[in-house]
Amino acid sequence: MCEGFYLASCEDFDDKNINPDRSYCAMSGKKAVPHNFDDESFAVIFPKKRKAEGLVLVGGCFHCGALNMLETVQRRWHGIPILAVIGGFHFSGANPKTLNCSTEYVTAQARALKYSGAEKIYACHCTGFKGFDTMDEILGDRIMYLGGGEALEF
Repeated sequence: MCEGFYLASCEDFDDKNINPDRSYCAMSGKKAVPHNFDDESFAVIFPKKRKAEGLVLVGGCFHCGALNMLETVQRRWHGIPILAVIGGFHFSGANPKTLNCSTEYVTAQARALKYSGAEKIYACHCTGFKGFDTMDEILGDRIMYLGGGEALEF
């Protein structure tokens, strides 16, 4: 796109890591089938002068799973520290106090974020309160909720 800004999609795609919410569909011929989000995109930004100083992964709703995105980032930009992961994690159910997936799925995604070495995780919109609380138990002070209009500097 421009210097220090890249769009990518999951090149390392494991179906068990996609969000199990199957309420989103795609057309296969004339039939609606559950979407597997294998075409979901995310941004990788290098906010410092030197790429080696770190990157920021920005996703929308992480439908294809944080772990799938992280594996792609770590393979494409091997050895570069992850300064932050920003996005909604699509754990919110019918209301923000419920989950659309199992607690085990949220825990697995939070552990993947923790083991990625990401310095900060900024959860947004569709993470939901219950999803955030579950992630917070694993990530502690590395996770923050990011609301609309807030600004970040790296």
